[in-house]
Amino acid sequence: MAFASLDKRMMRDVNQIHDFLWDSSWKGSGEKLLADLEREGRELDAFLGAGGKLARHARALVAATRTDKEKGGAALYELLYDTYNLSAATEHVRKKDYKGAAEHAAWVVESDSIGTCVALDWFPLVEEWEAGKIDFETYLGRLADLLEGKGVPQAGQYKRLLLATRTFGRSWDDSASPGLQSLAARDAVAGAAWCALATKTIRAQAIGGKPAVPAEDLAAILQKITARL
Repeated sequence: MAFASLDKRMMRDVNQIHDFLWDSSWKGSGEKLLADLEREGRELDAFLGAGGKLARHARALVAATRTDKEKGGAALYELLYDTYNLSAATEHVRKKDYKGAAEHAAWVVESDSIGTCVALDWFPLVEEWEAGKIDFETYLGRLADLLEGKGVPQAGQYKRLLLATRTFGRSWDDSASPGLQSLAARDAVAGAAWCALATKTIRAQAIGGKPAVPAEDLAAILQKITARL
């Protein structure tokens, strides 16, 4: 199965679901968007050879979002945003577009960090960073402090890998040798995959409850993606 057609549709739709969920001015059809995302989840599952895990969870989260937009939508967005962007990143690596791969990885860790702040009811921290009042490293430092205060022992490691992965994507060294760029892109994608999984387990430690997608299923999907590097 070719990725190019799916790439264009999923890039459009995973960004649209953000607006469907959180932008009151969005004028699209929510039902059509959810149907498209469910189909794209199946297609991405088939492309990755994920054995139905991604398709099954995408279908369940689409159904949950239809029933309760607030309850199901964020988990659907994160699942498809992360798996799409990481899959796209592996395609960029295969095409030797290493900067493009690292950019996709940076989008993943930025999004996951925002989701963590939202889950902790700490969105004002995101607003400070997005407004340019603090840089990304300071933003992550404050997030790590908050997580440590909630008893998360991996908070420092989480901060460091979020920062390293995002730095590859946002401060790409075009002058580096092809070998260094290749390794940097692969490290960025693998780091973003680790952060995507750690985000869910860290949140569960900080606020209780269980991730919408069980960690073992998400890990299996992410391993299918990183195996393509």
